[in-house]
Amino acid sequence: LYIIWGLLFFIIFSVILAVWIGGEISKPILVLCEKIKNSSEETFKSCSPVGTNDELEELALAFDSQARKVFERSLELRMEKDYAEAIVYSMGDALIVSDAQGYILTVNAATTMLLGCGKDELIGKRYESVFVEKEKEKGSFKNVERTFLTKEGKEIPILLSGSVLHNYSQDLNSTKAMGLVMVAKDIRERKIMDTKLRHAQKMESVGELAAG
Repeated sequence: LYIIWGLLFFIIFSVILAVWIGGEISKPILVLCEKIKNSSEETFKSCSPVGTNDELEELALAFDSQARKVFERSLELRMEKDYAEAIVYSMGDALIVSDAQGYILTVNAATTMLLGCGKDELIGKRYESVFVEKEKEKGSFKNVERTFLTKEGKEIPILLSGSVLHNYSQDLNSTKAMGLVMVAKDIRERKIMDTKLRHAQKMESVGELAAG
């Protein structure tokens, strides 16, 4: 009977000990996992130390090193994006970016002001829809006269330039068109000045003829 009780006690003690040891082993792993979960591209949180001074500690240090690099690169890319967006939206000329199928991806403030509609109203539309001329542009082009069609149906003469965006393959031996960037300059004032100049020249010619 004593042997049975002793064996039972040994089994119970072994189970309790195993559970305790398992908990102690898994605790730093769970701590590391929780720290990894709380780390992101927005905020960097160090995973070390985990308090084990073993291979797990080395793993946490290695993760911190890589996570810090990702975080710093993420900050750089965010700053570059903000800088580029600030330049685009402060441009005096209208800018339209479309995908390869001709659907508008983004526009700047000058575009929305000229067309008299919000950015959300333009994104997703065919870019041809904002022009009087409905033909689709092919390839890159420069200083082509086109006409914007505003939301109210008003026509605005513009000088349009465009450049094809390319996606380069890894071996750099082939390219694929991925979109089009267009810049439009409002030339209404120039058109008015041209009209006045032609009128003045015409009147000058009439005066010369009348004078004999």
